[in-house]
Amino acid sequence: MAANPTIYCLENLTDYLTFERLSSDLMVLQGYKNLEPLGGFSDKGRDAIHVSYNNEISIFAYSVRDDWRAKLAEDAYKIKSHNHICDKLVYVTTAKISAGQRDEAIKSIRNEYGWELEIYSQERLRILLEVEYPTLIPKHPQIFTPALFQETKSDSAYKNKIVIIFDEHDIIFCEWLIRKLIFIGYEIRITNQSIIGISISKNFEEYIQDEAIATISILSKKSSTNPKIIQQITLATQANKNVFFINTERQISPSITGIIDTKNVLPFYTNWGAGIELLLKVLEEHNIPSKKSHDKKILTESFVDKELISNNSENLYSNTFEITSIPESILIVNTSKSIPDSVINNLKYSWAVRKINSSTFISFFSPPNRIVEDFGLANIQLEEWRDRPTILGVPNINLVSELLYKSIYRKCRELGLIKCENSRLYYFPPGLSEKNTLHFIRPDGAKSYIKSSGERKFPTPNGPVKYKYFLSPIFKISQNLHNDFTLMLNIRYRLTDEKEKAYKGTSVNSRMKHLTSSWWNLEWFNRILAVVQFLSVNEKIIIVDDQNDKQFIAINSSPINTIVPYSINENRLDSLSKDRTYIEFINEEIKND
Repeated sequence: MAANPTIYCLENLTDYLTFERLSSDLMVLQGYKNLEPLGGFSDKGRDAIHVSYNNEISIFAYSVRDDWRAKLAEDAYKIKSHNHICDKLVYVTTAKISAGQRDEAIKSIRNEYGWELEIYSQERLRILLEVEYPTLIPKHPQIFTPALFQETKSDSAYKNKIVIIFDEHDIIFCEWLIRKLIFIGYEIRITNQSIIGISISKNFEEYIQDEAIATISILSKKSSTNPKIIQQITLATQANKNVFFINTERQISPSITGIIDTKNVLPFYTNWGAGIELLLKVLEEHNIPSKKSHDKKILTESFVDKELISNNSENLYSNTFEITSIPESILIVNTSKSIPDSVINNLKYSWAVRKINSSTFISFFSPPNRIVEDFGLANIQLEEWRDRPTILGVPNINLVSELLYKSIYRKCRELGLIKCENSRLYYFPPGLSEKNTLHFIRPDGAKSYIKSSGERKFPTPNGPVKYKYFLSPIFKISQNLHNDFTLMLNIRYRLTDEKEKAYKGTSVNSRMKHLTSSWWNLEWFNRILAVVQFLSVNEKIIIVDDQNDKQFIAINSSPINTIVPYSINENRLDSLSKDRTYIEFINEEIKND
């Protein structure tokens, strides 16, 4: 999570229309006094336009996409293809851009289109918002969560803070609870630094005495065995404050029942929605005040379709998978002779390894026989990594993440996936599975299948052109949600012409949109399940050392999931989809006229 609240809000921004307004406000303050907003949908690459006193035309493009470079290329192409006059392109993006990336983009736009390019990237936006125009931040609460920008002096202005005590393993539930309580108007503080802007700034015991009106402790298996959490609960109880407990699991751990009043335990383990209603009722009964915010209610009703949200709880599935077993030891392999880089590059498909130098390597797995035969084996050391910060100068977390990452791609290679040297994607080639079909089982037990490769027709002015698509999994090792390692899986596609020559640039983007534009979460989730189950045996992805079966990696093929208190009204969603299709049809008719 970003340490700066402005950066955090920009990185997590999802409301594009609001970002358009913020960007236009900033551009006017930057000297573009005659700026005319043009944004919305079907803007033909232009979110705003400005004509200077000497008739220089500047076109503005705004983006919240992570792939900012692709979006810049798309907008520039649209502007050119629609014959818009442009002297200068101003690109405002929430993405973080390096100096080298900036210079490359400026040079590319100048060479290809002859335009000057000015970029406002994440850090430049932060400086403008925090230093030059800080009054803009409170004007856009949809982007900049007000609670994150409260001045510290308000911490001691009145004693009405609710302190939430929790273990970091419960961060997902805790973030949801905090958002709910802040939205309703409660002043919330927490006991650690895991969420920016609301951590207490002094000694816990002093804070409880001086500023807290109540404490809410999250009870779970982890928090009930955490000595620090138990100490904080004890101090809060001794301070004679309003002390409440939320139980996220049906059974309360015996280790904590002796220090809490079970009458103040609120059950959240069956339904979060019912739990929050009970909590609010209890807070009201104990005269714990909240700042009612009429503005927030208006804002929510303006942007949220009430009929779209159902109060029924739902199991929410992620695209992350628990890595259940990692070898406790890492192998440090020293060869008798130096191994050339060309050999190592070819070897990476069969040996997940980190090179230290030309004769020293680190891996979870033993070296292949051909390495031993060709270059000799001086020695192999087994080193336990969990209690060591570094191994041969490499931080162990980075090292383990790298070896896990390389190991999963090694598994893909073993099962027949091929690496495209142009796109760098591993993909399912034709014929890898029967009829190029991947079968899978959904969490509800239903059986289904998807196509791992196929052919489509892409419409062009000269008639439809055939292209081929190949399913390409993208893996990432993460520790964002848990202290343990998890595998994150995203879906991409390798796109080629009829002769299987890979497309590049805008040709990829246009065909990717053509292939996936009608897909919703279910379609993407199906492909995630299909890939993982293809790699799995008995509900686990197993990667084993051929020479030592004690050295293995195991990954659960069931995605990490949680129960959320609300769900989407699918019938209403279908209605909105029809409305959107009709609007797009009308827009197309107007454009043709």
